[in-house]
Amino acid sequence: MLSVLFRKWVLKSLSTFLFTGFLFVQSIAQTDSVSINQSPNQVFAARLMYGSIVIHTNLIANTSGANPRAAEFEISKQFRDSITWRKCYCYPRTGVTISIADLNTPILGKAYSAAYFIEPNYRTGRNSSIFLKGGAGLSYLTNPFDSLKNPENHTYSLAINFYLALGAGISYHVSPRISLGAMLSFQHNSNGDFERPNRGINWYGGSLAIRYHASNNKLERYKRETDKSWKKEKTSLEAGAFYSPKVGYNVNGVRQRKMVAGATLQFTKRVSLISALSLSAELYYDAAMASTKRLYNDRSSSVLAGILVGHQFVFRRIIFSQQLGIYTHKQTKALETFNQTRIQLLYHRWGLLYKLNSHFYSGFNLLAHKNVADFVDARLLYRFTRR
Repeated sequence: MLSVLFRKWVLKSLSTFLFTGFLFVQSIAQTDSVSINQSPNQVFAARLMYGSIVIHTNLIANTSGANPRAAEFEISKQFRDSITWRKCYCYPRTGVTISIADLNTPILGKAYSAAYFIEPNYRTGRNSSIFLKGGAGLSYLTNPFDSLKNPENHTYSLAINFYLALGAGISYHVSPRISLGAMLSFQHNSNGDFERPNRGINWYGGSLAIRYHASNNKLERYKRETDKSWKKEKTSLEAGAFYSPKVGYNVNGVRQRKMVAGATLQFTKRVSLISALSLSAELYYDAAMASTKRLYNDRSSSVLAGILVGHQFVFRRIIFSQQLGIYTHKQTKALETFNQTRIQLLYHRWGLLYKLNSHFYSGFNLLAHKNVADFVDARLLYRFTRR
């Protein structure tokens, strides 16, 4: 019951964070649009993509040579006012994208995805710009692992998966309302280890797009005015706890949800208007790992500890974090021998936090080893105020 509620909480939180991010960009843009008459530009786009599946482990070698093809449709707003521009020295485009992808192998089937995206554009000329693009959402995958119907799919086991996309490209205005674009991107699907197998779908590719702008697509040039208000913020200290219902086993070797629970201590230092650096330590107990060890009569500790350094994007109440960690304590040698899967010394975390008030933050965080997700946790942090 707890794991079901947790899954619902994660999906609800993901939607809330993405929607709040949209409101943030929209609100700072609308503040200025009244005074200088630069309202957001409605943009409609269509994109065709072609790529290649990444084989990051021999266990999914049966999908080697697959070349996904996808069609993508976007509805978005491009913000062009001076206040928005001075926040990031860019012209952000935000919106919703819907894609249909044929993964080019019957083992994987097709993927239907919907995502919210943010795309900062940087003016390079009167008619040209370069952009970065990040999107997050959900996918429906048509052919998950099934011991009878699809036993060859070692990549994903649930129909509903998290969807992430990163890309970079160029755009050129061919007329006041039409622009063409080209992009290189990376796509990822996984279920955050809610169910196994969960080695994830990773594929990269190129795409061509056409965009229609409801009003003139011109991007104004603004004079830079540096905002140094962030320098007044002191180094902060946060303490928190996290929990995850990870896949483990009962005494009979049947899969069962087991607890991962831990604590974290973190220092953060603001280095720009939208960026901060972090240094943290964490300690957690992995009951799912302990249950797996017991199947091999391994009674070693399942307490793990690590030190992490990272970066944060700070958007008012929303914090998007990326961290690289190194384990200072882990006893997994026997487990790795039996599972034939090495748990790396290095790991990485990706998280979203929402500021509830001046002290409390809540959100979720993904821990992964290389390309493989270990677990997604829910967390609550308390920030100590320095006077």
